[in-house]
Amino acid sequence: MIRRKNSNDKECSVESSLEVGMLSKSTFNDQELDNYLRQGEIKACEKPPVPPQILWVGDCTIATFGNFSASTGKAKSKKTFNITAMVAAAVNNSTVLKYRASLPDGKRKILYFDTEQSRFHCHNVIERIYRLAGLSLTKEDKRIKFYGLREFTPTLRIALIDYALRTFEGVGLVI
Repeated sequence: MIRRKNSNDKECSVESSLEVGMLSKSTFNDQELDNYLRQGEIKACEKPPVPPQILWVGDCTIATFGNFSASTGKAKSKKTFNITAMVAAAVNNSTVLKYRASLPDGKRKILYFDTEQSRFHCHNVIERIYRLAGLSLTKEDKRIKFYGLREFTPTLRIALIDYALRTFEGVGLVI
């Protein structure tokens, strides 16, 4: 059992992440489906709050806090380079190569999971992030944790990412 704080900062117990638990299931009973359907219902008369914006290119918002985004493109189209600039901006809540970031106070930790590149190439990526952010390469910065997960199975990768999200406090950006 894991202890975590809920949205009201009250400590509560959870068995594991709902999302990871759902991955191992192939069937759901009607009560579970009804609960999930109710949880996902969007009502026109109940406007949710606008999530905080955290990443911009110039004046265009490209990420909001709490949402998923994807960087897509052809092979060798500099997706990783663009992401490193975003992460470098997020480390210092600054602007790097036209990417501007502003993570909320208390949510400044960055978790970076690479599932495609070798350890050597992952190290090149984190070095580039450090250089773009103006960080020293002789000392680890506690605001960013970088993990190379290529050697692990997809199921283990999901479990590791879920575990990290449940374990690390103050996470504001996950790559």
